Amino acid sequence: MLEVDVRKITIFSFLFALVSCGNGGYTGMIQEMEADNAHGAWTSHKQFNYMSDNPHLVAYIKYHGSKLAEHSVDLRNLDYQFDISNEEVLNAVNYGAGVTFMYNGLLRGAETTDEVAMVLGHEAAHTADGHVTANISRQFSTQLIQLAVLIEGDFDQQASDMADLVGALGFYAQMEHSPVAEARADWLGTDWALKAGYNPHYFTDFHSRLIDRNPNLPEAQMKISLRSHPPTLDRINDIKQQVNEILSDFDSTKNLSLVLAERGFVKEAIHTAYKTRHFDQGDFYRYMLTESSKPSFPKKLNMQNYSWNNAYVPIYRLCININTADEARLEKHNQISPGIAASIIGYRSKNGFFSEIKEIKRVPGLTNDIYLSIQRHISTNDECTDLPIREKDSYEWNEEYENILYGTLNAIERWLNYLKDTNRSWEDAKRVDSDLYECIYPATTWREFGKGNQFVWPKLMHDVLLEEPEEYRVSDIYACSVPILLHLTDLIMSELEEEYPTASLKILSSFFGTEGPVDISDNIFEIWEELNTGEWGIDSNWILLHLIHGDISRGLMGPLSRYQNIG
Repeated sequence: MLEVDVRKITIFSFLFALVSCGNGGYTGMIQEMEADNAHGAWTSHKQFNYMSDNPHLVAYIKYHGSKLAEHSVDLRNLDYQFDISNEEVLNAVNYGAGVTFMYNGLLRGAETTDEVAMVLGHEAAHTADGHVTANISRQFSTQLIQLAVLIEGDFDQQASDMADLVGALGFYAQMEHSPVAEARADWLGTDWALKAGYNPHYFTDFHSRLIDRNPNLPEAQMKISLRSHPPTLDRINDIKQQVNEILSDFDSTKNLSLVLAERGFVKEAIHTAYKTRHFDQGDFYRYMLTESSKPSFPKKLNMQNYSWNNAYVPIYRLCININTADEARLEKHNQISPGIAASIIGYRSKNGFFSEIKEIKRVPGLTNDIYLSIQRHISTNDECTDLPIREKDSYEWNEEYENILYGTLNAIERWLNYLKDTNRSWEDAKRVDSDLYECIYPATTWREFGKGNQFVWPKLMHDVLLEEPEEYRVSDIYACSVPILLHLTDLIMSELEEEYPTASLKILSSFFGTEGPVDISDNIFEIWEELNTGEWGIDSNWILLHLIHGDISRGLMGPLSRYQNIG
C-alpha cells in the first residue's frame, strides 16, 4: 500500500500556492517583491539622511534621467525615478522598479553631462531589461529548492548539507550572470543615450579615467571569475564597437549631430557630421559647417514632461532663528506655511522673544506634528545644535578630496593643452594674478613631471594626503578649486561667445533642462552665487560647477579627449 506523507504534501502544496499567488501569478509576485525592495531602499536612504539636499543637483539628475527613460518604455513602461545619495562613493545603483541612485562620489568624478547620462541609462536598463527581477527570481527559486530539499530530508544533516550546496550553486549562477547583465545594460544605455542626443564617446572617456586613476586595479586589465562587472577594458572596447556600428548608419549619425548642435556643442556636431561624407558626398557635413554655427536661441522645453516638481529634497542644514526670522525665512522650512509663519511673527510681536524653542508650541495653529518636524531646524539664536546632517566616514573625506583635486587638475590640463593647440602661452591667456593658481602648483608639478607614468597619480595622492584628510582640509581644497574653476569657465565662455554667440546659453539650457530658478543668461560668477543661495553647502554645488565647466569646455574645444590625457 502506498504510504502518503500528509505533512510533506501539505508543505509542497503550500509552496506551489506561494509561487502561484500574487497579482499576475509568479511574475506578478516577483515584480511586487522588486517594488517592495526598491521602496525599502529609497526609504532607508531617506531615513538615514543619505538623500541629497541640493535641489538644483536633484533637478539636474531627474531631468537627464527622464530623457534617457523616454527610450526605455518599449522594454518596460514604468515611472522611472532618479535620486542622489550624498555618500562619497564612486557608484550608482539600480534597486529595481525604476529606482536609481547616483552617488556624490560618481558625480564628482564625472567631467560632462553626457558621462552622467550614460550612467543613468545604464542603471535604468537594469530595471527595463528585467535584470533585477531575474535576480530576485533566481534567489527566490534557490530558496524554494533549499526548502524542498530540507523537507524531503526531514531537516537532517545530510539535507542541510545538500541545501547549502544548492545555495552555493545559486550564488555561483548569479555571479556568472551579472557580467552578462552589465554588458547588456551598457549596450542599452549607450543606445538610449545616442537616441536622446548624448555623445556616447564620453562613456569610454569616463571608464578610461578610472584606469588612469587606479592603474593597479586588476579588473582594468584582466578577467576574474565571479566578478560582478565585465573588465573595464572590455567594456570600453565593447562600447566603442557598438558606437561605431550605430554611427555607420546615416540617420543615426545625422540625428546625433543635429541634437549636439541644438545643445550648443557645435564642434562636436561638426565632428560627428564629418563621418557622414561617404553617405551623401558631404552634403550634410557642408550643411552643418554653415548652419550649426548660426546664432539661435535654445528651444523652450515643456517641463510638464518631467516629474521632479514634487521631488523629495531634504533640508538637513536649514537653521532658523525664530526670534529674528521674517516670514520668507520661516517659510524656508516646508512645514511652515505662510499662515503659520505669520502666526509665529504675530505671537513674537505680542509676547516678545522666545526664551526656548518649546515655547513655539504656544503659537496658534502650530500643531505638535509641525513642531516635531521643525524642532531640529529652529533656535532662539543663530545656532542649531542638532541638525540632521549625516556625519561622513573617514574614507569619504579621502574620496571627496581626491575627486576635487583630480577634477581641478583635469580642468587646468585641458586649458593648457588647448592653449598650446591654438599657439598661445599660459601666461598670455591667464589674464589674472598667478596667486589664484598657487594652491594647486605642487600638484600640477607632480602631474607634469610624471606624464605618461600611470603610477604618478596614486603617488601624488599618497604624498598629498599622507593620512585621511579631515573636514578642514577638504574645505581648503574647495577654497582652492572653486576660484580656479570659475576663472577658467569665465575665460572659456568669453572665447566661446566670440566664436558661437549663443552656444553658452544653449549649453546651460541643456544642462539645467530649464531656465528655472537659475538665470542662465548670467555670467558664471552670478550663476555660482545663485547656486549658493540655499542651505545645501559647497560640496554639492562644486559638482554642478565642475560639470558646467566640463560642458562649457566641450563647446569651445570640441571632444575633450583631444585635450585630456585619457585613453
